[in-house]
Amino acid sequence: MAVLSWLAASFGKFPGDEEALRGFQSLRSGALDDVMRGLSWLGHVGVGTALTAALGVGLLMAKRGWETLACLMIGIAPGINALMKEMVGRPRPEFALFQPAPSSLAFPSGHAVFAVTFFGFAAFLVSQTDWKRWVKGVVIGTLGLIILGIGTSRVYLGVHWPSDVAGGYLAGGVLLASIIYLTNTYLNRNKKQRSA
Repeated sequence: MAVLSWLAASFGKFPGDEEALRGFQSLRSGALDDVMRGLSWLGHVGVGTALTAALGVGLLMAKRGWETLACLMIGIAPGINALMKEMVGRPRPEFALFQPAPSSLAFPSGHAVFAVTFFGFAAFLVSQTDWKRWVKGVVIGTLGLIILGIGTSRVYLGVHWPSDVAGGYLAGGVLLASIIYLTNTYLNRNKKQRSA
């Protein structure tokens, strides 16, 4: 992550960034615009906060205390993202399809960070259920497609370079891995204490 951040701070875009962005935008249609705007909306800070709060309340009502706390850790993602953006200082591309274009810095994509942490954590929770295997597969696959769709939408809409999204996926992945590690450590310790 440190190397990618340093490179993003040193270069306004990476080789292939502009070509990939233009390639996505060459597919433009009214229907695709709507789909991409909808996917992008899912990663908006306000929507993300509401989704995280709703999941946290659901977990709390299900008396899953540690998972509730772990869900709340997703709430640190915007702070980490804002700090990284300030440290890197990379401007956004000038290819936004719709106005007003975001005025904040570009790297990493906050939408991508949120997508990986929230929908990835939701996939983790689904993997822990006793649902039928095929149901888990469908739900986890759908959550994975949402993660990819949110990142793709940011490039398609011209508000991030693909490398911004890659950085967001990586930062979100590190945060998600930490949350899952802490959750598993706690749950495994609890199981051992109960069986002792």
